[in-house]
Amino acid sequence: MEDYRTRAKTLLKRKRFLETAADALREQVLFLEKESAARQNDLAARELRPIEAEDWKRLLSKLDDCRFRLHLLEEQLEQIRRAYEVLTPYQRDLLETFFASGSRNCAETLCERYYRERSAIYRDRSKALDQFTIAAYGVLLR
Repeated sequence: MEDYRTRAKTLLKRKRFLETAADALREQVLFLEKESAARQNDLAARELRPIEAEDWKRLLSKLDDCRFRLHLLEEQLEQIRRAYEVLTPYQRDLLETFFASGSRNCAETLCERYYRERSAIYRDRSKALDQFTIAAYGVLLR
């Protein structure tokens, strides 16, 4: 029996990495698109030599690969965003602090911020994680 809460925790822990990677890939796609357009204009006026044709194919292949990887990252980020929509700001903060931020002393920080006991913070975190998991995957256990 698979516990989807484990998947949800992993997804939340990877959130910052996914955002950073998506930003980097967007920049790379933009650069490759500009490079492609520049080469296309340059090569339209003359015939391609075999070496230039291979470079052109590599460039287009790399552009397609980057677009595909960006699409996969954006799907995961969209999954997180949709799951966050069902949570309250308090629940989002709990999950961000415990899983996405990677900070130490999460419970103490949240206890001070929300004036709640440690056990209440952990209980609320568990409920928030369950709601996030159901929103992201549709199930808790399978």
